[in-house]
Amino acid sequence: MSTSLWHGLRLPAESTCQKYGMTVDDWKRIARQQGYKCPVCNRTPPNGRLVVDHQHVPKWGDMGDGARRKFVRGLCCVSCNHFVLTRYGTVDKHRNAADYLEAYEIRRDFGKEPWE
Repeated sequence: MSTSLWHGLRLPAESTCQKYGMTVDDWKRIARQQGYKCPVCNRTPPNGRLVVDHQHVPKWGDMGDGARRKFVRGLCCVSCNHFVLTRYGTVDKHRNAADYLEAYEIRRDFGKEPWE
């Protein structure tokens, strides 16, 4: 990874972008659209590193660059990429998790136990 800073972010190596069928300019465009921060935690990582988040699909290694770029979801901090947007995460699972956490906060705010 390059140590060049751009809007407080570490620019990726061209080879990293090529792995996802994109260019460094594509990466910059995504970062700009996201406000130079992770769209999950809404922060610019202290280390300035946003990684390419992509959907894990079968036969990734056999795809050409044009096909791979269709599965790029955006740029995320390493923590959110590894712990929130796992390869097993789906929209339904994340909605369920959000509902679960919201129900907890409502119970907590009303002083209820989980079994009430």
